[in-house]
Amino acid sequence: MSSYCGHNAGESYLNAYEVQRLHNGGVAILMGCGSGHLRPAGEYEPFGPVLAYLMSGWYVAFPLAWRACEDPA
Repeated sequence: MSSYCGHNAGESYLNAYEVQRLHNGGVAILMGCGSGHLRPAGEYEPFGPVLAYLMSGWYVAFPLAWRACEDPA
């Protein structure tokens, strides 16, 4: 089991490439604001840290889907 609490999904500590190299499936709990946010990739499918965990064989990736502080615009 892996757990992260902080800003976003901790990409500055463990980026998508490093997550995919881990190959030790388990449960990833990402308790950062917007850690479940998928970024658009143009004509390709959106991508985000939570997908990196799932694509590398982790059984469950539990992210937060909302931002902690939204712009009031």
